[in-house]
Amino acid sequence: MEKISAVILSGGKSSRMGTDKANLLIGEETFLEHIQKNLAGAGEVLLSVETETDYPKNEIRHIEDIYKECGPMAGIHAALCSCRYPLLFTAACDMPCIDWEMAEELYGIMKAAEEDTDAVIPVGTDGKIHGLGGLYRKRAALTIENSLKNGERRVQKILKTMKVEYVSARQLSGGEEKLRNINTLEEYKKFMDQKSSTEIPVYSVVGYSGSGKTTFLEKLIPELKKRGLRVAVVKHDAHEFEIDREGKDSYRLTAAGADVTGLISDKKAVLMENRPVLPAEIIGKIDQVDVILTEGFKAENWPKILVHRKDSGQPAAADPQNCFAVVSDTAVGENNRVFDLNDAASVAGLIVQEVLEGWKERH
Repeated sequence: MEKISAVILSGGKSSRMGTDKANLLIGEETFLEHIQKNLAGAGEVLLSVETETDYPKNEIRHIEDIYKECGPMAGIHAALCSCRYPLLFTAACDMPCIDWEMAEELYGIMKAAEEDTDAVIPVGTDGKIHGLGGLYRKRAALTIENSLKNGERRVQKILKTMKVEYVSARQLSGGEEKLRNINTLEEYKKFMDQKSSTEIPVYSVVGYSGSGKTTFLEKLIPELKKRGLRVAVVKHDAHEFEIDREGKDSYRLTAAGADVTGLISDKKAVLMENRPVLPAEIIGKIDQVDVILTEGFKAENWPKILVHRKDSGQPAAADPQNCFAVVSDTAVGENNRVFDLNDAASVAGLIVQEVLEGWKERH
């Protein structure tokens, strides 16, 4: 892969937050420091600023806008004019989860696109165009400059003047979460609450339909329970599903328009989100367990347990080399942790070992 420049876009007004978003803390790091660390794979990292004296403790090269008070596209324009390499990855300072893996994935899409493509831009499931989390060719600076000269500063309007390859964020590993913007104090609190919840380790059991994911989970859960762990499971469903029953009071309340419907008895409870929800948001609401298992969600960034069956007629659903473990009845790629489809005990042992190590680190 060729070298790529990256720019962190700061210098905004942060009016909805009420304080500079680049200086918000995530652990002991600011958002700016955290994003810079996440972009360590770049050939160079630039910082788009209002003035060169901003963030004096940050030693990466500061780039002032050439066209002042023209919004974030002016920051991208200035970075394109200053960057050393033909491609520039952009990251807004309020995207604390964005990382270099996304740049690499966008690069692969750019290389496969037509040569006159100016940018590859992710689009969220809600239709939001993430122009501040994209990959741009250096030559796009001229097109952006023409728009800025004509008084146009809106990101989507300027993108319409360019040859853009749009890609669904769902095609990118953890794309929706990585492109998440933190714009308000409420969003920041929610994000930090979820970050604290992610101390609970998550493992995704992935594989194509018919590979035996559910069967393996049925074996893995009791093995973990025998070892004293409290277990949560979240399953991905590719279709519309309905767990409520027509005619029941809870069904009627949902049909009346409730955004969330709760049902509680003496022995169990359920909250039904009657609206689109990111996987990380659901995971972030789970507490008082020691480990979270998911069935599916192979696009998310959680460690993966690959389940593969020889007679499925499908290739491996994930790169075995990058998986936490592989469960298969045939040789699949390179991984030192390959187990038989029935050997849930060995996988449970690995998970318990990691959970215990995590407890030691936190205490």
